[in-house]
Amino acid sequence: RRKKARLTLLYKVANGEVKIDAVNKLIPPDRLSRHTNAHSFQIPSCKTSTRKESFYLKTIGDWNNLPAPVTTAESLDSFKRLLLTY
Repeated sequence: RRKKARLTLLYKVANGEVKIDAVNKLIPPDRLSRHTNAHSFQIPSCKTSTRKESFYLKTIGDWNNLPAPVTTAESLDSFKRLLLTY
């Protein structure tokens, strides 16, 4: 339940549906590989265990593991629907 709520909030942030400035947090990958897609983000580095549990670190890792059709959903409702099937 918490994971789905975090992913939903990241979808809203990435698509500008909430007023959170995350330009320096949601950075596209330097290069695409078989493990990343055009809608994935770089996972920021961290040195402390407290930062490892932060919203962006936990959620970007989960986001990058989602299939491309889920991350490219056209609306919030379709994202939530596709998230339930994943």
